[in-house]
Amino acid sequence: SILAQNTIECALAYLGTQRHGAIVNPVNIRGSEATVAAVLAEVEPSVVLHSVTDADLAARVRPAAPNARWVSWFDLDDRQASRDSLFGELELARRDPWPGPEGGPGSLALIVHTSGTGSKPKGVVHTRDSMRCSTEASIELVGMTSADRILEFRAHSWLSPQVLTLAESVATGATAV
Repeated sequence: SILAQNTIECALAYLGTQRHGAIVNPVNIRGSEATVAAVLAEVEPSVVLHSVTDADLAARVRPAAPNARWVSWFDLDDRQASRDSLFGELELARRDPWPGPEGGPGSLALIVHTSGTGSKPKGVVHTRDSMRCSTEASIELVGMTSADRILEFRAHSWLSPQVLTLAESVATGATAV
């Protein structure tokens, strides 16, 4: 699970988790604390990634995912602090050679939650294939190329940024702002 505001670090955590082949669960931290805790309790993540900016919230909802490893990150611009967090750990981790992503096309890739306007938020599960097909369809629909620039303003915890911005910009080489 990822608990974070929209930042480049949040996008990197999302894309890195996808690249690894693990299931990503971006959690909407703009909602109530009770909803964040309920999502974590339902998903039972093995790892929760969060920004140090959101450390207070992370501490308060931590009991909802007691078996998870909680890993924070500092802004990438904070070089000294980053050494003691997620990005510092990643710099030190060396796998030679990298075995490639876990899982295959039909494996689970993403769990996003609905807004819960009708009742409580519900987890919606996507496979690697469904994410790929959604991304390819979006690219084809708008004719996106590497020359394009995309402005992303929606919460990274929503599904739309995952298939309409982040994956599209990676797949085409377009610039995401």
